[in-house]
Amino acid sequence: MTQPLPEVPADPRLLERAARLLQVLAAGADGPPATVALQVAVALRGHVPDTVIAEADAELIRLAEQWCLPTTPDT
Repeated sequence: MTQPLPEVPADPRLLERAARLLQVLAAGADGPPATVALQVAVALRGHVPDTVIAEADAELIRLAEQWCLPTTPDT
C-alpha cells in the first residue's frame, strides 16, 4: 500500500528533465523496469506546468537544429 508523500518544493524544470531522462532510459529497456520508468515519468509530468514542457520542447528543437547545421570548411 502506498502512502502519499508530503509536498516537496521542486523546480519544475528539473522534474521535466527527470521525466525526459526516464523516457530515454525506458526506450532502451523492456519489461517491468521500462514500464516503471514510464509510469514515473508520467507522474512527474503531472507536476510540471505546460509552459515548462513547451519551453523544454523548444530548447530541444533549437539544440537539434544547431547540431544539424551544415558545417563550412575553414578557409
